[in-house]
Amino acid sequence: DCSGIDFTHVTGISSTDSAFVALKQDLGHGVCWGASSWGGQCSGIDFSHTAEIYGTGGSAFVAFKKDLGQGVCWGESFWGGGDCSGIDFGHVTGIYNTARAFLALKQDLGQGVCWG
Repeated sequence: DCSGIDFTHVTGISSTDSAFVALKQDLGHGVCWGASSWGGQCSGIDFSHTAEIYGTGGSAFVAFKKDLGQGVCWGESFWGGGDCSGIDFGHVTGIYNTARAFLALKQDLGQGVCWG
């Protein structure tokens, strides 16, 4: 139920099968709702500098901080959520997703990093 969500200043919305996240990019905030263990709980996530948010079809999100070369993941770890601090997001030109995994493409370097 999203009846209590304030969508003022929302710049993007992403979803999984079980949750949503609304990004308020200008404010550096995100609002999540849905199944909490599958991405609907993001109260501890720092959304500052987030350029885009991507969700798997399953139950994980990644907030991509392109300018900082960082990403923050949450949701079901089996499907790409959880701790992704070990992933190098530097030089990433795009992030792609399936139902259960992510690919961070470093096109200029001819490399990719997959997780999930």
